[in-house]
Amino acid sequence: MGGIACSRVGQLEGRHIEGGEFDRPETEHIEDIVEYVDIVRQESKDLGKRSRLWNLKDVNQVSGHNKVNNSIEGIKVSMIEIENLQLCPTVFENMVNLRYIDFCVRWRLPENEKLLGGEVDSVSLPDELRYLGWDFYPFKSFSPSFKPKNLFVLKLCHGNIEQLWNENHQDLVYLRRMDFTDCKNLRKIPNLLGAINLKSLDCSGCESLVKLPCLNHLASLETLQLSHCMNLVELPSLNHLTSLETLRLSHCTNLVELPSLNHLTSLETLQISVCKNLRRIPNLSEVINLKTLECDSCRSLVELPCLSHLTSLERLKLCACKNLRKIPNLLGVINLKTLDCRWCDSLVELPCLDHLKSLECLQLCACKNLRMISNLVGATNLKTLDCRWCESLVELPCLSHLTSLERLQLCACKNLRKIPSLLEATNLKTLDCRWCESLDELPCLSHLKSLECLQLRACKNLRKIPSLSGVVNLKTLDCRWCESLVELPCFSHLTSLEKLKLCACKDLRRIPSLSGAINLKTLECRWCESLVELPCLSHLTSLERLNLCACKNLSKIPNLSGAVNLKTLDCRWCDSLVELPSFNDLTSLEWLLLCACKSLSKIPNLLGATNLKILDCRWCESLVELPCLSDLTSLERLKFCACKNLRMIPNLSGVTNLKTLDCRWCESLVELPCINHLTSLETLQLSGCCSLKKFPELPNNFAELDLSFTGTEEVSDSIEHLFRA
Repeated sequence: MGGIACSRVGQLEGRHIEGGEFDRPETEHIEDIVEYVDIVRQESKDLGKRSRLWNLKDVNQVSGHNKVNNSIEGIKVSMIEIENLQLCPTVFENMVNLRYIDFCVRWRLPENEKLLGGEVDSVSLPDELRYLGWDFYPFKSFSPSFKPKNLFVLKLCHGNIEQLWNENHQDLVYLRRMDFTDCKNLRKIPNLLGAINLKSLDCSGCESLVKLPCLNHLASLETLQLSHCMNLVELPSLNHLTSLETLRLSHCTNLVELPSLNHLTSLETLQISVCKNLRRIPNLSEVINLKTLECDSCRSLVELPCLSHLTSLERLKLCACKNLRKIPNLLGVINLKTLDCRWCDSLVELPCLDHLKSLECLQLCACKNLRMISNLVGATNLKTLDCRWCESLVELPCLSHLTSLERLQLCACKNLRKIPSLLEATNLKTLDCRWCESLDELPCLSHLKSLECLQLRACKNLRKIPSLSGVVNLKTLDCRWCESLVELPCFSHLTSLEKLKLCACKDLRRIPSLSGAINLKTLECRWCESLVELPCLSHLTSLERLNLCACKNLSKIPNLSGAVNLKTLDCRWCDSLVELPSFNDLTSLEWLLLCACKSLSKIPNLLGATNLKILDCRWCESLVELPCLSDLTSLERLKFCACKNLRMIPNLSGVTNLKTLDCRWCESLVELPCINHLTSLETLQLSGCCSLKKFPELPNNFAELDLSFTGTEEVSDSIEHLFRA
């Protein structure tokens, strides 16, 4: 390690902060300075002879010597390591060669005053300073004696600063970067007439800033960031900022007008999102290099300037511009990749889009007054078309040529009756038609070999799903609440299918063969009231969830012997269910829910279900017999509430993890098995067991017992203290 350090020092020799390349105004080697500082951390044991200091205690110690120090050139201290320390106002005064100060925070501290100014208003800073980085700067201003003429970088993020130097300091020729991010008390930026080489000015989050100085002379300025300057009401002229590439004004909520931007020929990014009082954007006819225009949530914006000449524009974001009625001609915007008009409530018309060959993402979500989408014939690179919640949309343009289309989102287009041909959309992965209430048919889908997700939930007028024979990569088919659906296509070839959701398809009588759906994990048929039978399921080795809740006409569940990964079987409210398959092979089963299966008289052997945690048989009125439960070592909840014909609960000797035993209103129950070994038991519910005359000893740690409305005549001395009527 030492050899590497020496080698790197050799490479940097001759490039000290006080001379050489770092003094040239056109050079920015601040990162090299930091790297050099890192390398020489261990250069001397005598603090006064070191060129770099890394600890604030060391800084205070050296300054306490009251001697001129020619050695120290840089100070770099992590604020994370500082415990509330007071600074002496003359701490840097004798460090005559000090060029670099960096009190840094790698992330925002929850307590932001670790480095305290004490009773002093400021500290003296050397005039030769090149780099001043001081996160959470504790003072309201700089020392009046400070002359920033040699500064390259001034960085005071999250500081307490209210004002900088006075207006007389105009010799700022070396200054490259000024960063006042989240200086919430900063009211004013001083005259910057001399800062002719300034490249970046960042005042993001300066909530008290109301005005900026003249900026027209800053011909080198590349980045101007004023986001979240919520009290800024106007901007100065920007006419001569010919190098400006980025202008960020988002969340300037009091900004009502922008200056002319027409001369900003280098501008690439213009962000004015959440400027809620801004009504218009000035002419952009000469801003020919603009790549990103972001106007999200500009609520007062009623029109856009001409954009057709912006040949470099790639992203146009107009999300939630709720008063914008029209988008101007985009004829020349040939490189546009993203057009985002989500939640543009008043938008009634789109411009011609068929020439936008570079367009990849068209977002129209919640444009509730948009009735149609213009021709997309030329948008051959379109990957995403998002029309969710376009309530007035009645038809779509031709989509068959969109060979790059991957996502077509039509959710809640409640007046859309038909989807056009998708013949050439062979790369489509997601087709989302949820809550398309008027949709009564789908186009041919069998050629969509890339389709992974088909969502048809709550398409209440859809009666049929077309053939899916070629949709070999389909993973999710969601038809929940398709009330009119009476027929499903063949699924036997859908080897990639993982989720089949048919909840509340109340007219669906049968499910076709699933013989090829070997990767199916979830089969959900809840509230399929007309379903009378299920296909063979024994080969579904990946199946984890089988939900048949409220399938009131289903009388039988087929063989599940091969469903070795099944974790949940939900048959609640299956009124007609009279028979269950064998569970001996279901070693992964954790939840068996049979609540309100009123025709079920018997539960088959559970010997193999060693991971079962919940057995719920509440309101199984016909249940008269339970299988052996003694091997169910993982069982935690056993519920038999209102099983009015159940006379006995079998041996629970191995059920050592049982926490809840619910036998309420088991009117025929006459005795309980031994339970005093159930040390995990927390709840024993026996109220309403009117035939129960006695019961066994309870575990020693049991705290409460409810015997109300039981037939109990006496209790043993060991549990008398628990009894409450």
